[in-house]
Amino acid sequence: SLGRRIMMLDARTLREPEGNRKSILLSIEDVTDRMRAEAAVALSELRFRRLFESGKDGILMLDAHAARITDANPFICDLLGYTRADLIGKELWQIGLFKDAENSKEAMRELQEKRYIRYDVLPLKTKTGQRVDVEFVSNVYDEGGLPVIQCNIRDITQRRRMEEALRSTREDFRVLFDLGPVAIFACDREGVLQNYNQRAAELWGREPKFGLDGERFGESTGLHYPDGRPFLQESNAIVDVLRTGTFAEDEELLIERPDGSRVSIVLSLAPLKDEAGAVTGAIAAFHDITERKRLEEVLAKRNEELAAADGAKNQFIAVLSHELRSPLNAIRGWVQILRRSDAQAGDIGAPSCGSSTSSTTSASTTTRRKTSMSCSGARSSRPMKSSWNVCMRRGASRARSPSGSGFCRQLHCPTHHPASPC
Repeated sequence: SLGRRIMMLDARTLREPEGNRKSILLSIEDVTDRMRAEAAVALSELRFRRLFESGKDGILMLDAHAARITDANPFICDLLGYTRADLIGKELWQIGLFKDAENSKEAMRELQEKRYIRYDVLPLKTKTGQRVDVEFVSNVYDEGGLPVIQCNIRDITQRRRMEEALRSTREDFRVLFDLGPVAIFACDREGVLQNYNQRAAELWGREPKFGLDGERFGESTGLHYPDGRPFLQESNAIVDVLRTGTFAEDEELLIERPDGSRVSIVLSLAPLKDEAGAVTGAIAAFHDITERKRLEEVLAKRNEELAAADGAKNQFIAVLSHELRSPLNAIRGWVQILRRSDAQAGDIGAPSCGSSTSSTTSASTTTRRKTSMSCSGARSSRPMKSSWNVCMRRGASRARSPSGSGFCRQLHCPTHHPASPC
């Protein structure tokens, strides 16, 4: 079955040369496909017109031979401040797309040869003289056998401002990045160096490669731990940060430079993540602590020297104190003995009265206490050898106890107990 078809009927009258008899010539043509094609073209034109009218990019249609505008959409009219009637028939340079007619003709010649031109940034002036940065794309195509030029114009003024602000920010950051006192470097997820500042190169003593063909951090920078352990590529702080996405702080390392010098550093790391939270790399900061380590060693040595000096001082004071106390204690002991002897002599020769007895008893008690303190002090400083101190008074002999207990013995003394205190 052919289905529904569209037929075109054509009929005309034919007159025969002999006679008055007439004939009708009837022709029937199947125009189904042609009608469908015309409908498709009409639909396409309608869709193009809708895009042309509602597009958010400016569109200009030009005659390829005359290089003059034949149509313009509403967006380009609003962008330039012209009406559609103002734009029809004008050349591109007349609406500020090119500096002058010569530049416009040169662009048209290039377009005719290449059938395509593009300007990423083209300054354009509006009707009021305001500058607008646009992206200009133009191509040539055939329409009904005739060449037609279509120009697509996109307003990129806001984008340019943002790019300029970003560029300025990057330049400021780069200056801070290079001039900062802290060494900084960045690496990708594989640990390959992507960037580093001047301070990092100074501490490394070299400038390793970075980027696509960059070196992995630690491959040729001579890193190891302070205790001598090597900085292994398969297991280190950077690998842990890239694997877990966590931070690492105050990792102490030692850099061995190509010239043989060594630099002590403290390394801190932070992961870099994309919008989905996946780790894409890491950024690290480290600073030189060589001078601090040297001062710490000097301070520790000084502390040891001070501790030794303090111990020698304490020993000297102890010896000096002992040597000074020993003769003084002996002198004090003899003084106390003499005082007691004088007091006892006074007690025997004095009248027996209450007041004298009380005073003598008090003095005797005081003397005994002082003598006891003297004997105790002398004993604690230096043990005395067994010796006898004989005091001959009225046939009595006093003897210092060999044990140094603070008691004396009275030999043949009728008035003292054999073990009375001094």
